[in-house]
Formats: sequence, structure tokens, C-alpha cells
Amino acid sequence: MPRKAIALVGGFFLLYLSWQAFHWIPGNPSQVGDLFLILIDVAAVFACWRASRRCSAVSRLRWFWLLVALAIAGQLVGDTTVAAYDFVGVEVPFPSPADLFYLSTYPLMLAALLCVPVAPTSRTQRVRLGLDIATVLGAGAMVIWYFVLKQVVLEGGTSALAVGTSVAYPMGDIALVAGLGVVLLRWSPPTLRRPLSLITVGLAMFIVADVVYAYLSFHGGYSVGGPLDTLYIGALALFALAGASQRKAQPGTAETAVPTREQSEQRVGWLPFAALAVGSLVVITAVWGEDFISPVSIVLSAIGLASLIAIRQYVTQKEMLRLQRNLRQAQEELVVLASYDALTKTANRRVIGQILDKEVERASRYERDLSVLFLDIDHFKAINDSVGHASGDRVLAEFASVLKSGLRPNDTLGRWGGEEFLAILPETGGAEAGQAAERARAQVETHNFMLTDRNELTCSIGVASFSADAGDSAMLVELADRAMYEAKRSGRNRVVITPHRNGLEPASPMTKDQRHAVFSG
Repeated sequence: MPRKAIALVGGFFLLYLSWQAFHWIPGNPSQVGDLFLILIDVAAVFACWRASRRCSAVSRLRWFWLLVALAIAGQLVGDTTVAAYDFVGVEVPFPSPADLFYLSTYPLMLAALLCVPVAPTSRTQRVRLGLDIATVLGAGAMVIWYFVLKQVVLEGGTSALAVGTSVAYPMGDIALVAGLGVVLLRWSPPTLRRPLSLITVGLAMFIVADVVYAYLSFHGGYSVGGPLDTLYIGALALFALAGASQRKAQPGTAETAVPTREQSEQRVGWLPFAALAVGSLVVITAVWGEDFISPVSIVLSAIGLASLIAIRQYVTQKEMLRLQRNLRQAQEELVVLASYDALTKTANRRVIGQILDKEVERASRYERDLSVLFLDIDHFKAINDSVGHASGDRVLAEFASVLKSGLRPNDTLGRWGGEEFLAILPETGGAEAGQAAERARAQVETHNFMLTDRNELTCSIGVASFSADAGDSAMLVELADRAMYEAKRSGRNRVVITPHRNGLEPASPMTKDQRHAVFSG
């Protein structure tokens, strides 16, 4: 916010407060008060008009500030009209031409509040927003009825026009309460957040000033230029500061973008509960000291507010249950993403290791057979080098699909890393596992992977069984891995069962150079 604007507006307000305290400016207090009002009106109109110019590139913001400037201009013309009556020494009649301009403030300001950009909302959000606004409006109407409208009904008026004008002011305040509810309960763009906060506080002061003015007028306690005008001066000063604090807005930026539904859902709905508290205070006050409002009306008002809150809580609870379902679904999706390889749609290394541990424990406990296949695509590096990594990824995914099609429902396939896969075959001995491995090798060999410069793909497979070959899962994988590398050393595209099974000597661990030679050979 520009410091110069703060200094000017703050200095003006302090000047006015000093005059209210000491009346050091000579002359008729009502005329001096009119002069202060006119000056701050002019400042507020000018500041809001300048804000509309700074937001000329963003239509909704430009219209917002233009309507605010026009609404305050209504106050300016009304205050000038009243000042003219005071200057010539004529008592201001009621209603007067000034009332026409004063009343124009309410629809213009409400239209301005409705121009604030809003987020796309779901059906539940719209229902909840409607209930919140109804609650705020109901509490505001109760306050205004209690302090203002009932006095109009009791006192009556000399003419229908006078009664209508008396009713129009509090009805305008009720409309502004609804507008404030819309603003406070909905999201506003960052570039408007600080100015809108100042306008919101200013409007709250303006509405309070209206209610107090009407109450004092009916009880003969209002005087022009009196302390109550401090609220009006303060509200207009905040409007001026709001206009001065508006930064230049450009279309298409994050600062002026219409909010998303997610941002809108982050609003905290404290306002309806504050409104319920205010409405409850009015009901309590009416119960203690009023004969004008019937007990039935008091009870119905209390039931009405409580019902709105109860319905809102029901709608909110349904929304929370929906969000909980969505959260559970998201958590399940996260578990899937964390458990499976996204490319091949098979279990990842962590999960396949966990499954193998459980199968080993089960096979040990119930003395059941268990075998694993360790599979590796032959010459996969050459595939990536010749047709590219994108085609290599496609081959990996298709390779996994071919393998899964040949496995049983209770078998598990996982990607161990790179082009290596591990298949777990419960209830399967070494001989049967060797047959399954040979079927898998043949399926891969006969499948057309649609490579550009080569139409055949082969794999090498190592087989190991529990517990004849290994007594734990780590050793089981290690033996199957060694058998797979033996298959590669033996010419690739073949199955090798762990040497202990087929009578061969156990293969010694391969060095790093030997592994590199196998892959690149």
C-alpha cells in the first residue's frame, strides 16, 4: 500500500478525530461535519476510480472498482445536498433529494461485490454457500429488524413515501450484509485480497453506522456532525485506502486468475457461526426486555437460525464423507503406484521381494514346493541402441505381458530391475518349474515384438527351487540369478536349472568384468 496514501488518509482521520474531541474549528458543527464528509467522499471516489484505471485490462476488476466509485459518488452527492440545506439554514426534509442518492449506494455496492471473481463450484458447495448466506442474512435481518424496522412500524410516518424511505435504508443494509456474506464466504484473487479486506471492514462500519443512526434518530439522540459520523468517516477512509492499495492488474496472471475449485474449498466457514451467535444475542435481548416481539416470533427465529446451521452441518458432513472416500481411493492408488512398476504393470522389486519372503515362509511351514524363475531379455542394450529407448520401453511392457499370459493365477511376476524379471511359482517343484520356464522362453521367442530391424526377441531364464537349492529367499534369488547368467554364457535363449538340480557343479560367482562381457557379447 502506498505510504503517501496512508499518511494522507490517516492524517485526515486524525484531524477529524481531534475536531470531534475539541471542536477547534469555528462554525456550525453540522456544516464542519458536512465538509469533512465531502472531502473524504471525494478522496474515496478518486482513489476507487484510479483503481479501476489500473485494472482496465481485467474486465471484472475494472467493473468492481467503477461500481464502488459510483456507489461512493452517491454518498458524495447526498452529502453535498445535505450541506447545501445546512448552508442556507433550511432544515433537511424527510425524504429529501439527498435520500435518492444515498439509497443508490446500496444496489451499486452490492453489484460491485457480486463482480468479484469466483471459483467454479460443485453442487454441494453451492448448497452450502446458499445456506451460509441465508444464515448471515437471517442474523443481519434480525439485528436490523430489532433496532430499526420495528421502530418504523411502531412510529409510522406522515406519508407512505416517508415510511417507504425509512424501510429502504435498513433493507439496503440487509442487502449489503448478503453481499458481505458472498465476499467473505468465497475466494478472491490475490491482487484484490487486501483492497477487498479494507472494503469489507469499511462496509461493516457503514452498516453499523446506519443501524445506530436509525436507532438514535427514532430516539431523538442523533445530531449532525456528532460522534456517530466518525463511523461514516472511518468507512469512507477505508474505501479510499482500498482504492489506493490496488496494484496494476494484467490479464492471464496468477494474481488475477479465477480461482480453482480446490482453492475455493479451502475457505473456512466461520461466518455462519458468528452470525448465529449475533442472532442468538438478539433473541436473548428480545426475550428479556421486549413486549413488541411475540414469543412465537422469537421461537420461530431461533428455530430458523438453528435449522440453517443444522442443514449446513448435514451438507458439510456429506461433503466430508465424500472427501474421505476420495482420500481412501487416492491412498489405494498410491499403494498401487508404490507397489507396481508403472511401465510393465508388474510388481516392483520391493513388493516382489516381500511376496517371495511370505511364500518362502509358507513353503517352509507347510513343507510345500516353491520355485522362482529369473528372466533376462537377451541383447536388450542393442535394442535400445538400434530402435531407441521409447521402443525399448514398449518391448519391456510387451515382454511382461507375454510372460503374464503364460503364468497361472497364483503365480506372481515382478520387475527386478532393468530388463530382469522374477517369477514366483508356488506349489511348484524344480522339474515343473523348468517346464514352465521353457514354455515362457518359447512364448517370447515366437512372439512378434514388431521391431524395425529385427523381429525376434529371446530371453535367458534361470530356475531355482526351495528348499532343495536354497533355504531362504535371498539365496533362492541368488541361485536363480547365477543360473540365468549360466544360460547367457551357454549361448542365450535357453533355460538353466540350478546346477544342484541337474547334476552340474554350482557356478561360481561372476566378476564384474564377466557380467559386462555377457551383456555386451
